[in-house]
Amino acid sequence: MNRNFQLKAKALSKGDADDDFIKEISNWLYSFTNYIESEAEEKDSMKKLKAIIRFEQSRSNVSPGLLEFVSEFVSTKFEHKLPFICHRHFMGRYYGNVADNCFTESANSLVARDEMGPKPKYNLANSLGSLLNHTDQQFKKLKSNAYK
Repeated sequence: MNRNFQLKAKALSKGDADDDFIKEISNWLYSFTNYIESEAEEKDSMKKLKAIIRFEQSRSNVSPGLLEFVSEFVSTKFEHKLPFICHRHFMGRYYGNVADNCFTESANSLVARDEMGPKPKYNLANSLGSLLNHTDQQFKKLKSNAYK
């Protein structure tokens, strides 16, 4: 979202009202990746997001070019990608019920908190060994939980 939405939107910004609008829409878009837990919430949030955009179009506080870009972005580039980024689609999966933006971030966080994980002072061979030990431990936990 940063490169595809925020940078392009900021290029169209013409003042404080536009900057506030961009921040509000960005926060709303990110909320889909962290807080939506049901299909009803997803549909409701998308409906309200579109209503906010229509409301701003009627008020004319925000520049027309920015409003057109935001409206087009939400309807053509964001909405159809919700199954890939919305939190509710990943809640029941391993590493899915976390507040990170992606599975890589949650995996990195898990490795960083692991006492047996790699340390900054390790060389490449020791880091690889630590990562392999960590992966083995995780699979053993998964396997033991599957048998329960």
